[in-house]
Amino acid sequence: MVDVTALSNYELRDNLTELGFQPGPITETTRRVYELKYLQMIGEVDSSDSDGGIDLASARPVRLTSPVKRTNIPHPTPEPASASSSASDSEQVQVTPAERSAKWKVRIAAVFALAIIMYFYFGSGSN
Repeated sequence: MVDVTALSNYELRDNLTELGFQPGPITETTRRVYELKYLQMIGEVDSSDSDGGIDLASARPVRLTSPVKRTNIPHPTPEPASASSSASDSEQVQVTPAERSAKWKVRIAAVFALAIIMYFYFGSGSN
C-alpha cells in the first residue's frame, strides 16, 4: 500500500493531476479527501471504504463565496446654476418639510445600502 501521508502537498497534487483529476487547494482540511481520492484512483481503496461518508467520485472543493463583481457607480453631479435666471426669492419653489424629510430618508437608505455592500465586499473582519 502506498503511504500517501509521506507525500508533500505538491507531490500529491502532481500525482492527482497525472491521473486526470484536477484538485483544488490542498490544505489541512482538504488533504484527507485528496489522499483518499488518490488511493481510490490508483486502486488501493474503493469508494465504499472511505470514512465519513465522503463520495470520492465527486470529491471537489466547494467554493463557499461567489466572486464579487465590481461596478463603477457614477457620482451625481449637481446641475450648474443658470446665469440667466433672475427669479426672485418669492418665485422660487419652496420645499416642504415633508419633501425635505423624504429626501433625507432616501439619503439615509442609500448610505445604509452602501454600508451593507461594503460589509459583504470587505468581509466582516472576523476572518
